[in-house]
Amino acid sequence: MFAVHLKSKYGGAEASEPIRRAEAAKIREIIDGLLQRDPESRFVICGDFNDIWASISLKTIRGSGPGELHCPGSTLPEAQRVTYNREPYRSMIDFILCSPAMHRLYEPDSYRIIPGSVDDSGSDHNPAVATFRTR
Repeated sequence: MFAVHLKSKYGGAEASEPIRRAEAAKIREIIDGLLQRDPESRFVICGDFNDIWASISLKTIRGSGPGELHCPGSTLPEAQRVTYNREPYRSMIDFILCSPAMHRLYEPDSYRIIPGSVDDSGSDHNPAVATFRTR
């Protein structure tokens, strides 16, 4: 399991974008190395990516082709895809991404985001959870 916390957009998305892109490129480099050594590597990358699913940084990390990472949460209804809970920026910026081999162990329909707020949970991020079989 890898935990990430990419550069925040605080202070302006334009200034932080090059940093997030560099972080994403390094993450993908590490992933490609793992998958090159063992295409059946089972791993998840989770955390605060500080960007949305359609962003360049998330596309870079996800990759494409046989080594593409999967996010089971991408099938949630739009109204349930809120991990950053502060208005007016409510969005999904926290993800659980899994390798192709790990994705095959995902328990269908187990991905969920636990709703909350700073007032009731103490955080401006809602946790994402998913269940995977161990074999």
